[in-house]
Amino acid sequence: MDQVLVVSETRFAFHIESLEKPTLLTLKLQNKSNDQVGFKVKTTRPRRYCVKPNAAVLAPGETMDLQVQLQPLKRLVSDACAALARQAESRAKGDAAVPSVDDLLTYEGLKQELSKELRDKFLIQALLLKNRPFDPALFDNVERDEVYEQKFRCEFLFSQDMLENTLRGYRSRFSVNREGAGAGADGGAVAADAGASAAQTAGDDAAAGRAATATTASLSSAGAATTPSVHWDDAATEQSKAAAADRIAETDLREESEVSRLRRELARSQAEVALLTSRMETSARLGRASNSVGATTSTNPTMLLLPWVQLIMAIMLGILVGKYVLAA
Repeated sequence: MDQVLVVSETRFAFHIESLEKPTLLTLKLQNKSNDQVGFKVKTTRPRRYCVKPNAAVLAPGETMDLQVQLQPLKRLVSDACAALARQAESRAKGDAAVPSVDDLLTYEGLKQELSKELRDKFLIQALLLKNRPFDPALFDNVERDEVYEQKFRCEFLFSQDMLENTLRGYRSRFSVNREGAGAGADGGAVAADAGASAAQTAGDDAAAGRAATATTASLSSAGAATTPSVHWDDAATEQSKAAAADRIAETDLREESEVSRLRRELARSQAEVALLTSRMETSARLGRASNSVGATTSTNPTMLLLPWVQLIMAIMLGILVGKYVLAA
């Protein structure tokens, strides 16, 4: 990767100033080769990030900005605080296996709880195009040794004051003595406290952003236990999410058009069936009428002799007329 695509950072460090707003990280990618280079960005948590661009082409010597936007972590931090509160509740009920409340509802305890979830990684793949048209699917169709890969761990830097303000609402509701005597809070109260504290967090976060100190918490996935295997997904962009919505709308429109076409064809077929039915009924009536006339003729002998009588009368009339003319 060092000879093909150079990345300005060795890790993805996010300096989080607010739990309610996205955090933007900008990296620089530079093509160090003499050929065009295509690259693609993947991550283990595609729903947590928006990457722009997540795939592109760099000309020889070209440098490009890569923007990685981390989505707000308010929900994640609130869930971690709630987990600490549940542990504190268990301790308050006399479970000696759980550390004391003072040890749990702390800045360090929250850092430890967050580190269980924040283990994200990124993968940047690069490929010499060699006059080939670029397509992100190209990475799956070439030889493995043609793809250059570089992996990055994510580091999340929180202000200590911001996390302390988030914890304050939880800690104030668990005034439990160091011996672990309960304060009478049951499971329902813990759940209510968690909800109330989450509501209070919104105001606390805004104040924490303005009063942040130089002391920060570094939650890096470098210290996390390595999992046996990592599943990489293509990093999503805002454009790709919008394009997916457009594709769904286009599919719905096509389906509606197809349904309308089928309905028109059904109506036309029904009209043709009705016309054929009408014609068949008319033909049946004519057939019955013809049969009735034929039956009448065959059963009346007078009708059969009538043509011959008319012929004989015509001949006799002719003879008489002829005689009268000759006599004159």
